Amino acid sequence: MTKQYIMFTCSCIIIILVIIVLLSLLTKDYIFCEEFWRKKHDTLHTELITLLTYADGVFYKNNVDYFICSGTLLGSIRHGNIIPWDDDMDIGVKCEDMTDFEHKVKLIKDIFKDDDVIEVEFDKTCPAYLLKLYNKHDRGIFVDVFFLKRQQSGKYQMISQNLKGVAYPEEWYNKDQLTNLSQCTLDNKLFPCPSNSMKSLKNTYGDYSVKRLTHLHNASIPLKLMVYVNNIFGNNRVN
Repeated sequence: MTKQYIMFTCSCIIIILVIIVLLSLLTKDYIFCEEFWRKKHDTLHTELITLLTYADGVFYKNNVDYFICSGTLLGSIRHGNIIPWDDDMDIGVKCEDMTDFEHKVKLIKDIFKDDDVIEVEFDKTCPAYLLKLYNKHDRGIFVDVFFLKRQQSGKYQMISQNLKGVAYPEEWYNKDQLTNLSQCTLDNKLFPCPSNSMKSLKNTYGDYSVKRLTHLHNASIPLKLMVYVNNIFGNNRVN
């Protein structure tokens, strides 16, 4: 490899990086605009809510209690809908102990075993024990199901994938919140949610009124890079 080739390659890399940085800063007002993401994910969010509505009906028929949690709960309280830049939905199932956990995991798998719309799959990549409810006709549409077990402290927290601890310890709920569920709005539809949800959101996210771009799982690589660059420069608030 010649010295000229190495210099040429390095120059190209530098030029590409400079272009990415400039594009990122110039498009900040466009990318970090709530309306941009709402339009981009309009169809996706409609299909996600349709899937959760369907799952809600199946859960109701089979006496499975659940509640929206994590980013989906944040979206409901802050936006009245899915967070504009979010691309999935999060729900939780309360478990009193590991026996209860095992029963509910089996129950959820069983009730969707021969379902025409949803297929259930265990996610090996998540720190928490997570079941995904996939739309059989489009696996880009799915609902994440977390299981929250009562700890010695009395808090309900997410069971880790290895079943030996807690995942995402900053997110927790007390017994009253999950025993006396409330209802939260997503696109003018009501879904079960923890009572006094704002308390839990503050524990999990701090000042949850501040809108920041995160959770860009399905965004294109160039779009992720532009968001990343703006994060470096502290330009990560959404207007």
